[in-house]
Amino acid sequence: MKMKSKKIISVFASMALTAAFTCGAYSDINFKDKSLSAPFVVCASEAEAENWQADVYYVIVDEIDENDGTHCQWYTTDNVSFRKQGIHVKINGVDVTDTCTFEFAEGKTPAEVYDGINTDYMIPVTVTPDGGTSVTTSVWVKIGQRGDVNLDHAVDVCDSSAIARDVAYFKKNSVSRLDEFGLFLASPDLEMSAYPLDYALASTLAKQFAKNALKRATGEKLERDDVESEYSISISGASNALPGETVALQVVVEADDTFESLDALIEWDDDNFKSAGAVAVNGTFCESYVEDGMLSVIDYSSGTVHDGAIATIEFKVPEDAVPGSNMEIYFSDIETFAVGKGTSTEDVSNVVNVIGTSIKVLKPSGTTAATTTPVTTTTTSVATTASQTTPQQTSATTASATTASATSSSLTSSVISTSQTTAATSVTTSTSATVQTTVTTTVPVTTTTKTSEPLIVIPIPRGDANLDGVLDVRDAALIARRLARGEGTLLPDIADYNLDGKKNVSDAAAIARFLSVVSVL
Repeated sequence: MKMKSKKIISVFASMALTAAFTCGAYSDINFKDKSLSAPFVVCASEAEAENWQADVYYVIVDEIDENDGTHCQWYTTDNVSFRKQGIHVKINGVDVTDTCTFEFAEGKTPAEVYDGINTDYMIPVTVTPDGGTSVTTSVWVKIGQRGDVNLDHAVDVCDSSAIARDVAYFKKNSVSRLDEFGLFLASPDLEMSAYPLDYALASTLAKQFAKNALKRATGEKLERDDVESEYSISISGASNALPGETVALQVVVEADDTFESLDALIEWDDDNFKSAGAVAVNGTFCESYVEDGMLSVIDYSSGTVHDGAIATIEFKVPEDAVPGSNMEIYFSDIETFAVGKGTSTEDVSNVVNVIGTSIKVLKPSGTTAATTTPVTTTTTSVATTASQTTPQQTSATTASATTASATSSSLTSSVISTSQTTAATSVTTSTSATVQTTVTTTVPVTTTTKTSEPLIVIPIPRGDANLDGVLDVRDAALIARRLARGEGTLLPDIADYNLDGKKNVSDAAAIARFLSVVSVL
């Protein structure tokens, strides 16, 4: 986007003050001259300045550098000094710029001039030609914070959203809706000859916000029990997990379908629980940083987003997590919660309701150690004097030295050995020579005992404001939203969660507290 070059000329001469107005001077300039006896004037054009019949200094200020198209006197607060780019000094028509020294704003830096309220400033410039007389004039400059695309004097996630929104619009219409100085602050190091924004620039800003957010860690839960608001943000998902299991949680917003951007910090108390960060859902963009026990979430969009999940967060439960232990996950800071209001954006972070969650570590299912009961079978051969074989079945249940005599067809058998058994013992006699043999076989018998987590049935409590049969964060959000809109009478009687006979913000807060600890019941 090539900018049309403009010039402002300060003329120093021994003229009457009224001459300033005949030359089209700016009436709001403080006419002071530290070295000349008469005031100076600022002419509307170089041609007018050439009409003066006197020895004069011309201080000519170009708004746009004709060589590279950059704005000569546009600054960010991180610029270390003002510059003479675009300023030309002439004495009697001779350019003496290279021989001059310049002092801007009485030695102040752009950051020292910037007041956090305005972007346009007229600053004094003292010009001293080599060996000549110093003269002081004033020049208009613009100063803003690098990245402050929406010119609200704050660099935050709303600027990432503004970039994404403008990029989407530019792709459709080939024109930007942002202020030209806002475009400059988005990319002050780039030439303005082409559209300077893209989604990568929005992401770069968001990553920096995510990193900075970790500095706001407090280790304390953000409490908003007394807030009556139609806006809420919560963490929802599985509340129980086994050691070593990965749990997926969601960041859910309720903003009447007007959500635009979020800068939040989530913390938890056990550093052994690990998170891989947040991932965007529902058409948003998301950046995050993770450190021990904390996670920043920077979420933004190119337009307003419907209520629901905007990001997913995964947590890994340690392998050695103690069954029955409970990890609370909570918001410790909400820097920005922006919603769309027509063509503008409003930050409602101070009034948004916040609801955390917790993860209970379950006892894993398993088996007891296998137990083996030896089963001994004893086969006994006996001495015999007969020529006849008689099979016999004997079951013994006690261990002892026993002598048994059996007579069958003049057969006498003496049991040589016996032992404890739980199986049948076969005694075989034959006419063969007497052989004494004992064979013992052990057969393992395995008993398996399976245990499982006891089943706990928790009845749904009162407070189901949306009457969907489930008590969850949406009920708390609906109560808060109805109350904020003055629609408390539309809530069903069951919304009176704490049974105090009233349907108010205390019910929403009580539901939020219940949901945060229900997993430990």
